[in-house]
Amino acid sequence: MKNNKKENQKHELISLLKNILQLKHKFKLRLGMVNPNNILPILDELIEIYKNAKIYKFLHIPIQSASNLILKHMNRAYAIEQAEQIISKFKKSFPNIVIATDIIVGYPIETESDHKLNKEFLEKFKPDVLNLSKFSSHKQTQVGKLKVLKNSIIKSRTTELMQLHRQTAKENKQKYQNKEIKVFINKHINQDLYEARDENYNIILIKTSKENLGKEVSAKIKEVGVHHMIGETIK
Repeated sequence: MKNNKKENQKHELISLLKNILQLKHKFKLRLGMVNPNNILPILDELIEIYKNAKIYKFLHIPIQSASNLILKHMNRAYAIEQAEQIISKFKKSFPNIVIATDIIVGYPIETESDHKLNKEFLEKFKPDVLNLSKFSSHKQTQVGKLKVLKNSIIKSRTTELMQLHRQTAKENKQKYQNKEIKVFINKHINQDLYEARDENYNIILIKTSKENLGKEVSAKIKEVGVHHMIGETIK
């Protein structure tokens, strides 16, 4: 009975996504954050679902650390190799997929070697979105009883990781320079400036009119940045 229950839970997300994507309405769906241990049992099925044109090619898979020693101490239910396997398989199926991840900097037992593993992960997988959090100690927890790292160390490592991320994330977007792509205009920012998203959930800022809000248009990318691109509509 227990095994059947676990198996059913694994397929709940798959069933939910299939049911939503079968709706006849015109929409785009973005899957939110999912931990590696929850993706792995449904990896192949999830990749098949991502082939649907209605789902953004965007994957938010938080690793928290690229060090298995840190992950084990955090009681995370996965190893970094499993997260890397998931990302590699998604990138093989969708070369332009946007990958987002989270890393906690300055965990009490984090060494320079652990920090190096985080850098190597960023250099290898080049996530487009990186959410960096500085470790926050809570005395009521077991880890809160450990001695925290010096603030100067945490600050230095955070700066180093963010600089590396900004470099690799901008490199990722170079392939879009002067390229014509389809974008969905979903938000008015101010005056004639609007926010749009491509099929990979990249942000594209476009000057256009309110008549295009909620519509898919063709755009040419004129500039690329770390977290967004600037485009113009093609008439």
